[in-house]
Amino acid sequence: MGTPTYRLTSSSLVFDAFYCDEFGQINSDTNTSADNDARKDFHKNKFTSVIPGLANGNVGELSNFTRISLKNQANPAVNSGLIVKQHGCPAAPDLQTTSFFFSSSLIAYWHQLQAAKNPWKVPINLTVFFAVGTELNRHGLRTFFDSLTNMQAIVLISGIEPPKGSARYGVSTSQADLKDALKSIFGMEVEFTIKVLASFSTGYCGLNICLINNLLEVADVERLVIYDCLYLNGADTNTIAAINLLKTKVNTSRFKLIAYKCTQGGNSFADGTKIELHPSLLSLFPGKKGLIENLYYNVLYAYLITHRALTSAFDDNVIAFPNATFQKAFNDLKAVVPRRGTMISDLNTYKFVYGQGVSLSGKTIFNDWIKANQTLLKEFGKFLGSKKDAQSIRGLIWQNALPGWGGGNSDGEENHDLLIPEFGWEYLPY
Repeated sequence: MGTPTYRLTSSSLVFDAFYCDEFGQINSDTNTSADNDARKDFHKNKFTSVIPGLANGNVGELSNFTRISLKNQANPAVNSGLIVKQHGCPAAPDLQTTSFFFSSSLIAYWHQLQAAKNPWKVPINLTVFFAVGTELNRHGLRTFFDSLTNMQAIVLISGIEPPKGSARYGVSTSQADLKDALKSIFGMEVEFTIKVLASFSTGYCGLNICLINNLLEVADVERLVIYDCLYLNGADTNTIAAINLLKTKVNTSRFKLIAYKCTQGGNSFADGTKIELHPSLLSLFPGKKGLIENLYYNVLYAYLITHRALTSAFDDNVIAFPNATFQKAFNDLKAVVPRRGTMISDLNTYKFVYGQGVSLSGKTIFNDWIKANQTLLKEFGKFLGSKKDAQSIRGLIWQNALPGWGGGNSDGEENHDLLIPEFGWEYLPY
């Protein structure tokens, strides 16, 4: 058996499953290529393949997203033509990892083109996601894209968490580099349109500096999604100015701005109460349409997302139940938790994005679900505790680094970090 904190390893962050719906092979001595002792007996991600018979006698592991190092075109040392030149960037070439994932239908289309030796005609519907860099695997995002049939793909642009005392800076690719990267992946010129832009955590800096410098062609963008990182400024750029510039380039009848407000640390507020967003940020959401606030320090939301994070760890025998009472509360709630990728965070926003007549078949509305199951949620929530308590919900999650890192120094990081695994399905894919 491996070690409970195995998800901290760089190989696990790429190759292993963080959620039950992505369980694949079980790691063993014969099918892992790195950190074998730590990862042994836990599940790989179903999107990870094992390649036997390498020259050195070891197996190889291959995750089915493509990682390419691209120059940071938002760095003035790399790109002298920037309109806004952010500070704090390193010297050129400032290579940053960009990750690409393509739906199964898109890959099938490519194979058909190869067989017939035809050019690419049907454009990719592309999501460009500015985040930290590990979200495709540790947040289980590929499950949200893989089975969609409308030429879906996601590009994840890694952000920067600087050393303590240093400023964040933004990372972005350019339209030309994105085009070249896709050509190198598929071996042909690829047609694509950017339909969705999104940001999470440090990615807000990359989004801001990308928009204000016109680094990507955004005329076809229909959705901008901000995952609990709505700040007034970032990367020497004003967020409102960047978003308003985007609005001048898109089809305003189709464009939707969505923001999840979940934590105090993830947003800029009007005053010390940290209840209402800063007025200039609120002005981006007339009538608050597109602003999702019902998760903001909602303990029932915290119970849902922490339960989801624990489920794969218990099912994978990464951790054990601390006592029978905890186990009963967990299992009682497990019986009513819907499968991942079906919970609607806020019905009004869902209809704002997809239309009043959108089908809700197979979906669960968060507010309705917590009302119907509040007793079970609260029984489970009695064990939330602090991350300092190894037998509490938070202690089990963060002391064992179940999300792939340790969660910072204070309680509550789960409200921010576990948002996308639960609700990323709603608006990240086009």
